[in-house]
Amino acid sequence: MAKILIVEDSMSIRLFLSRILVKNGHTISAQVDTGELALESIAADMPDLILMDINLSGNMDGIEAAGIIMERWSIPVIYVTSEYSDNIMQRAAKTLPYAYLRKPVEGYQLIADVDLALRRKSIEVELEGKRKEFESRLKTSEEKYRRLSDDMPVMVCTFLADSTLTYVNKAYCDFFKMSEKELTGRKWLDLLPSECREEVMLNYRSLSVKSPITAYEHRVIRPDGIIGWHKWTDRALFDEDGGLIYYQSIGEDITEYKRTEEELRRNEALLRIAGDLARLGGWSVNLKENQVTWSDQVAAIHDMPAGYSPTVDEGISFYAPEYQERIIKAFNACATQGIPYDEELQIITGKGRRIWVRTIGTAERDESGKIVRVQGGFQDLSERKGLEMKLTHAQKVEAVGELAAGIAHEINTPAQYVADNTRFLKDAYNDILKLIEHTEKTIKKLGDESVFKSFEEIKKQADYSFLLSEIPKSIGQSLEGLKRINSIVQAMKKFSHPGHDDQLTTFDLKSALESTITISRNEWKYVADVRTEFEPGLSGIQGYPHDLNQVFLNLIVNAAHAIREKVDGTDEKGLITVKAAMKDNDVEVKIEDTGTGIPEKHQNRVFDQFFTTKPVGRGTGQGLAIAYSIVVNRHRGSITFETQPGKGTVFIVRLPQANLEG
Repeated sequence: MAKILIVEDSMSIRLFLSRILVKNGHTISAQVDTGELALESIAADMPDLILMDINLSGNMDGIEAAGIIMERWSIPVIYVTSEYSDNIMQRAAKTLPYAYLRKPVEGYQLIADVDLALRRKSIEVELEGKRKEFESRLKTSEEKYRRLSDDMPVMVCTFLADSTLTYVNKAYCDFFKMSEKELTGRKWLDLLPSECREEVMLNYRSLSVKSPITAYEHRVIRPDGIIGWHKWTDRALFDEDGGLIYYQSIGEDITEYKRTEEELRRNEALLRIAGDLARLGGWSVNLKENQVTWSDQVAAIHDMPAGYSPTVDEGISFYAPEYQERIIKAFNACATQGIPYDEELQIITGKGRRIWVRTIGTAERDESGKIVRVQGGFQDLSERKGLEMKLTHAQKVEAVGELAAGIAHEINTPAQYVADNTRFLKDAYNDILKLIEHTEKTIKKLGDESVFKSFEEIKKQADYSFLLSEIPKSIGQSLEGLKRINSIVQAMKKFSHPGHDDQLTTFDLKSALESTITISRNEWKYVADVRTEFEPGLSGIQGYPHDLNQVFLNLIVNAAHAIREKVDGTDEKGLITVKAAMKDNDVEVKIEDTGTGIPEKHQNRVFDQFFTTKPVGRGTGQGLAIAYSIVVNRHRGSITFETQPGKGTVFIVRLPQANLEG
């Protein structure tokens, strides 16, 4: 297993990462909290991989340290950070990291990314070794052929119909390590493996006056007994009557070429494996001929057959309409000015799938400096975008849960004090009222008119009748308000802690929906009323309640926003209807609004990641994509919608209750 250096300024995170890595068989070369110490540690004990935080103690941040590491040692670096600003990401990208892990780190994701990084590095090292070996072989071969070209670099011979040699040159003699005398008069077919002699003989004997030249390759027995390869071009010479005189032939030893060819095939196989792992391929455009070449990986990403070669316009047409102008501008700038580009865009594949891709383009110039080709890489980002979406969802769930739990705690404690004190005041008021009534009766029994008048005067000054009427009402209203606060607190507690987050569990769907409606009240209370229709039998529903709370919250908030857009500037209020019922073996939840509806041009993109029609700052385009992933991928259910532009939309969530595990 690998030796890993951890560079992290948080001791708790260092310990967590170390524990996970050691548990999975890795060793820790060192744990440091500054970039300077990291460089010293590497010099002392070279690791196989580095987990690097960006914000570090000391004068050097993680990105600067990673840049130095890349230049000096080329050790794989995985960033482990909570920093994801555009500036940070642009700086980090220049250091060519192998992965990004966002805090808080999940153990399984850590091990997966470490494994992929190590595998990728292993393949890169192997490919680099093969490349150097291939370059070395080519260099050796070129030097050998260059020397031979100075002194007849090719083998030349003449022979008769039965392959009897009548002439051989020095190169021929040198190859077989025999003298011209030893070779002349010998049948060269005897120098070939027996199993290929007949096929070779048929090749040169097929020559005629009309077709006197042929070229072929065949195996040959080298002087050391090893089987090699020759490539020959034969020409038959005929007399005036068409009779064969002899054959003359020029040949070369292509054994090294064959070996190199085999190595190239192996290297190409390794490259294909690397490309398949990274969902990465290459492409090029010959600008003069307007010819596009795609690797098989690029074709596969587009859901097109291997070998597919589009025109430039056809290639552009795969991009989603909203990105076509952007890629055309980037490609043209590269083709005309040599400006490289690196873009993340969406394409629509041959099967109609809309996916995120990364496309990189660079210009290639001829000797005169003219741009003749644009070429680059093309990568399927579906997996990465999916992981980003899951990470965003997990963080959102965690943030909402922590926020709701924190607010519930902060509200609940003082509210409890107020509730207890208000109940005390209610009891005390009743006791004081009894005391006043008893005092009044006692004064009347004493019969002292002056004392009675004085008592009545005090009651009048205190506005006793008003207090007698209003104090009970005030106390009652206070208790009712506190009851409302308590219901909100309980809803927030249920919303933030509905069950085991990552375990399939049984929960009360009616209670979950009511809690979500309460939590989202601030979004809809000024623009809509909410009506619920819950059928019996919703208390034993199977699912992942924390995730489903997010689905229902997204749908209710979206409904409120749609209604707000419609009634904004008026005194009208819309209606949100939340329904839940059992349908065969499924539970069906409908969330209906009387908002603006969904325009037809947007209806096929509603569940696309990062697609939103909301203004900047109000929508990220991930709410419905996350909802779709939770319902369809995690619960094996379905989420659909029916809409009438200008009248409203109803989203229908169906959750199967049979065979949900597995």
